[in-house]
Amino acid sequence: MGGVIGAFIGLGIAKLLSKKPEHPNLPQRDERIDARINKFTNYFLTIGVGVFLLNGVILEYIGDDTIRLVFLFQFLLVGIFSYLIGVDVVGKR
Repeated sequence: MGGVIGAFIGLGIAKLLSKKPEHPNLPQRDERIDARINKFTNYFLTIGVGVFLLNGVILEYIGDDTIRLVFLFQFLLVGIFSYLIGVDVVGKR
């Protein structure tokens, strides 16, 4: 019974927080910015996957059978932050 009450309270809070105020004077999005961000994303992901595969091939060549998860998480974390910074820079030009 406590779980049901908690679920209803959680849904009520989510409903209250999801209401967005109306802003009638918002500027329209520029399609050129979206196109630049899409182009940057395509280049970034292509290069990122290429670097990741190249690292796997190099590690296989030198004889390592496994990749430590710490290196994988570091690679993903640097990639995510680089992507966010790049999208911010491309979106402001």
